[in-house]
Amino acid sequence: MNVHNELDELLANPECHASLVSALGDYRGLLRSNADDFADEFELAHIARSLSQVDALHDVFERWP
Repeated sequence: MNVHNELDELLANPECHASLVSALGDYRGLLRSNADDFADEFELAHIARSLSQVDALHDVFERWP
């Protein structure tokens, strides 16, 4: 079985799907918390990119069939 099929099967499980969405939310919160603690422009830019990626993943997983 290829990895795409495995991912489909995992995300079809409501508990697995909820765990992933929850983990993304936790990570988003951690990134936002860290943004308050960092004054360095490089680190803030990295956090902003990471937040964008997390938001994109969250959007995809919220729309997952």
